[in-house]
Amino acid sequence: VSIPDPLGDTVDGLGSGPRLMDLSEVQVTPTPLGLDVVMSFYNGILPPELLAPTSVVAVFDLDVDRDASTGGVSLQGTFPGFTILDLGIERRVLNFGVFAGSADVVDADFNFVGSISIDYMTTSLSFSVPCTLLGGGEDGVNFTAIAGTIDQPTDALGVFGTTAITQLPFLRGECNANGVLDIGDPSFHSTQIMTVGEELPCDAACDSNADQ
Repeated sequence: VSIPDPLGDTVDGLGSGPRLMDLSEVQVTPTPLGLDVVMSFYNGILPPELLAPTSVVAVFDLDVDRDASTGGVSLQGTFPGFTILDLGIERRVLNFGVFAGSADVVDADFNFVGSISIDYMTTSLSFSVPCTLLGGGEDGVNFTAIAGTIDQPTDALGVFGTTAITQLPFLRGECNANGVLDIGDPSFHSTQIMTVGEELPCDAACDSNADQ
């Protein structure tokens, strides 16, 4: 699903200065591995760890069970100038991770669930949330996003939904979850375990000799 966002709809709810972060589009694509997310902006962005005027701070809220009566409130509803949404949040992705180039996945109460990698381009950021961290989504998820500077949030989406996340059938040794058992699986496994904080798509599938 691709959600366009209007130019110039930013909010200065906290009165903290220039309204720099203006979302242009959010793309959310369900895959057998989980969700691929791209957040694009009309303006240039930099990673938050650089602490620059154009450093972007972003939160991607997920209503994994699509039930607004369960989970926590969307973060954007806690800020002046933003709408309180009919969402029950089970997972949040925070782009200000513990390590540079990482994002944290937390639950509704901000308890740490896992860490994922995040990429920054000139006017966009992208990340993938694996099924192992989503904790659901087989029937699709509802989501929203909010973005801003280090000083304040400045733009947000409404509530949108995805199609179902159709996971591949379990196949032991099929570690990279592309549906094919080949040499790419042990290669993927060795790369992931050597990368700090990276999650495997399916721990059991990656346990090729079933000794764990």
